[in-house]
Amino acid sequence: MMNFNIQQSVCGVRNFGMGMLLCLVIFGTVACSSPSSSSDCPYKRATDLATIVRLIEAEAEAANREDLSIIRAIFAPDAYIRDEEDGSEWSNPIAHYSELFATSEFTNAVNFDIQPAGQGITEDTAWFISSNSGIWTPNGGAPQPYRNVAVKDSWTLRRNEARCWVITEYRYH
Repeated sequence: MMNFNIQQSVCGVRNFGMGMLLCLVIFGTVACSSPSSSSDCPYKRATDLATIVRLIEAEAEAANREDLSIIRAIFAPDAYIRDEEDGSEWSNPIAHYSELFATSEFTNAVNFDIQPAGQGITEDTAWFISSNSGIWTPNGGAPQPYRNVAVKDSWTLRRNEARCWVITEYRYH
């Protein structure tokens, strides 16, 4: 006889109302998945801190690779982005990065010294700062190395409906 508690199943789904639960019985083994399960979160690591650091690192990887699928995975669709140097603002990460990738190229971009700031990590919101470096080359222009250590970029992340961490605000220098 198989014990199966729908409230806390072998699948790790804690709330059946979070999404459709799919369970298959194959050779006497129960395999379950849920589209809203936190195990489906992009870049998920063992701890919230490790997950958030990985998401911020992934932003630089996306810039180096001009990869909008990474941007889509790590940002909320309506995330606020601000260039603190010129005051430019965006509320659509895909539009911002599409424009950025069409008009310039990043090489060796990296976000580092990533650490909690302000209230740090709460249950549903996290505040972080980071340094960054790399080479930015505008189309038709000369490569411009950058290294921002003293002035930190700031990040706000929140859990979305699936309980995954996503970037909801990014202010860079």
